[in-house]
Amino acid sequence: VIYGVLAVLMALRHSRTAADLYIDGTLAFGTPLLGLGLQVGVTQHWEYGPALSALAFGAVYLPLAYLTQKRWPEHARPMTMVFLALGGGFTTLAIPLALSARWTAVAWALEGLGILWVGRSQPRIGTAAAGTAVLVLAAGSAWRAWADGMDTPTFLMVMATVALTWHAAAWLWRDKTEDASPSNGLSLLLLGGGVIAWLVLLVGG
Repeated sequence: VIYGVLAVLMALRHSRTAADLYIDGTLAFGTPLLGLGLQVGVTQHWEYGPALSALAFGAVYLPLAYLTQKRWPEHARPMTMVFLALGGGFTTLAIPLALSARWTAVAWALEGLGILWVGRSQPRIGTAAAGTAVLVLAAGSAWRAWADGMDTPTFLMVMATVALTWHAAAWLWRDKTEDASPSNGLSLLLLGGGVIAWLVLLVGG
């Protein structure tokens, strides 16, 4: 908490506008990443120690992002995005640390679709790209769960979730104004992935 607040104060002290905001990478990124590694080492003998540690880091950085945005809405906006990314990343990391691959796939698929929807409705290309990356991670987790073996009802639920979220992501990425838009290319890739997931669901089921 101390180093997180210090990162904000240093950034504000050395800049006058958001354009020249100085963000100390060691304070902003080094502290939470190294801190999480130490925290996992301390709590790894607990059943959910690493997952709770990651969740606690998210519980620190997400409110810090909110308070920074509320106190300095324009000046510290880049710092707010850094804290938001850290908080969201740690919260996402807590899911696979606590759950098996099958439930991680479901949680990541729904989370990725939500982030993508926010990014496309804003619009914010970085947020949309992050949501798409989480959807890809969800597909990878589903593949691992399938390789490890699942009972039929769980398999149907996991693959249906992945297929439906990828189809929804393809719909969100579409660009009606330009046929050759990169968004339309990504939309087609997501649509293809959703169709493959649906075929796996039908054959495997």
